[in-house]
Formats: sequence, structure tokens, C-alpha cells
Amino acid sequence: MEVAAARRGKPLSTYLRDLIDDAHELHCTLTALQREVTLLHDRLDDPGERSATGPAAPAPTAIQVETLLLLRALAGPDRMKAVQGELKRLGHEIWTPGEAQR
Repeated sequence: MEVAAARRGKPLSTYLRDLIDDAHELHCTLTALQREVTLLHDRLDDPGERSATGPAAPAPTAIQVETLLLLRALAGPDRMKAVQGELKRLGHEIWTPGEAQR
């Protein structure tokens, strides 16, 4: 640790404090991401969200559509088929770009 601090031109105590601060920031970010993933997972698992008699789901925003299309382009057709198969197996509808215009 002392060598790493010296390489950065910092006293050991400052270097350690910076490491702790960085670890704390990372922990907070990961906790927030975990919370968001849990909320999204809960929304997908809530059968009321998919009910035909329930309120219609809000239309996706432009950023959601753009993100989805970028992810699809990165994933490629083989991975998309596998993911879509899993979604169907779980009882979820497959989103298509034409649905965003409805």
C-alpha cells in the first residue's frame, strides 16, 4: 500500500481514504443498480401488469426504444432468438419495433 501511495504522490492516509471513498461510491452505485434491477424484475413478474383487463402499459419512450434497438444490434440474431425464446417460455410478449408506433 505504501508503494502504491508513493507512486501516486500521496501520503498513505490520503491514499487509503481515497480507496475507501471509491469503494463507498462503487457500493452505492451497485446498490442503486441492484434496486433498479429488482424493481424491473418485480414489474415483469407481476401478472397484473400483463393482464388484458388491467390498464394499458405506457408506450415506450424514445430512449427506451433506442436502447433496445442498440442492444439488439449488439446481441446479434442468435442471441436475440435465445432471449426471445426464454421470454416466450416465461409467458412474456416479444416487443417489436412496430408495436412502438401503436
